[in-house]
Amino acid sequence: MITDPNLPKFLVVGTAKAGTTSLYHYLSQHPKLNIPVKETFYFIRDHYPSNLLDYPKQRRPESIVRSLSDYQEIYSTAKGRTSGEIGTGYLHHYETAIPEIKKTLGEDVKIIIILRDPIERTYSGYLHFKKFSIEMDGLIQEIKMENSRKAEGYDFMWQFSGLSYYYESVKAYMGSFNNVSIFFYEDLKKDPKKFLNDVLRSIGVEVSVDIDVAKSFNPSGDPKSGALQKMITGDHWFKRSMRPVYHFLLGKEKARSIRDRMRDSNIQKHDMDPENRAVLKELFSDDVLKLRSLLRKDVNKINELWL
Repeated sequence: MITDPNLPKFLVVGTAKAGTTSLYHYLSQHPKLNIPVKETFYFIRDHYPSNLLDYPKQRRPESIVRSLSDYQEIYSTAKGRTSGEIGTGYLHHYETAIPEIKKTLGEDVKIIIILRDPIERTYSGYLHFKKFSIEMDGLIQEIKMENSRKAEGYDFMWQFSGLSYYYESVKAYMGSFNNVSIFFYEDLKKDPKKFLNDVLRSIGVEVSVDIDVAKSFNPSGDPKSGALQKMITGDHWFKRSMRPVYHFLLGKEKARSIRDRMRDSNIQKHDMDPENRAVLKELFSDDVLKLRSLLRKDVNKINELWL
């Protein structure tokens, strides 16, 4: 364990497409918390060999923190605040992440896990890429390609169904750390303020803080206008030519915020095909049963909608 008071005291380890981006923005408003970036991928850095695959098949190399000194530098601005990280890949890559986390942060680091109906999470993960105007086959066909993509080194986000099997990873975290809290995405959607307060209590910081939870971040969906979405998200010549102008006039963060609002306002979510839903229900049934048995021992409230 590394002795550094600035390093994270809590980790939100996943899962992806379960409100983690929204939670990052909410927690970042708390004056006693230090979350400089959403995720560093530091504890699963070995899954990202340099220049293996181009984005979006793989993360951009500059987004991966590879050294302890760089990881420490990110959190050096803590100034007495409680540091934390939200790393959505840490739940899926638990076999890699857990020993790395224990080596750096110890067994008493607070682990927060957010789970979502695996059927809905899988569909949302699929729509996540469609939002960025990436050409996709049907959902079930994409799921059939997961193993080959994993072998080729694709990012974990391409594991649409793989990310939705929770039992083994949750069991591993519960058996490896002394402070593990389980939350549900459905509770976040139902009452974001209560959800946030429960998370803050698990972290151990003040709850009576004014935090804006009105906005949801990083939604998934189909583009309303494919042409507009490609211009917003793609490597369009006009976008490339105007980027320096936007950055000069607005600043990078403001320009990025405007781009994200335009992108997210141009999406719509259609109901999942009933046949696909039936396939996924059968796919996850055993894992859900095992997870239900595991969590009933340690979680006061089970999400009855799917668990």
